[in-house]
Amino acid sequence: MSYLLSMTRTAQPIKLPKNELRSLTTIINRGTTRARTQTRARILDLLHRGQHPQAISSALHVSLQTIFNVKRCYLSEGFEAALFDKARSGRPVRIDGTQRARITALACSTPPE
Repeated sequence: MSYLLSMTRTAQPIKLPKNELRSLTTIINRGTTRARTQTRARILDLLHRGQHPQAISSALHVSLQTIFNVKRCYLSEGFEAALFDKARSGRPVRIDGTQRARITALACSTPPE
């Protein structure tokens, strides 16, 4: 049992290509993207620099699971998928453009007596 407790999980750093590092630097420095994207960019940057996930977790105030999810997504799906959320289907539209135009025309017309 003590053997299992003494085994620490070593995190392998990820190596980002130069173009992805430039993109991360732009995202982090510009600050015009969503907070979630900023956090993910910082996680990838710190993983590239060889920081341990526990240190990243403490510095960015995110869970270890978040760090592992970003890393897993980067390794399996790529750079863009790790930074940005995928589009979600959401609820289907009930009223389309033509129906909306008819309702607006009806609402703006003169009321009957």
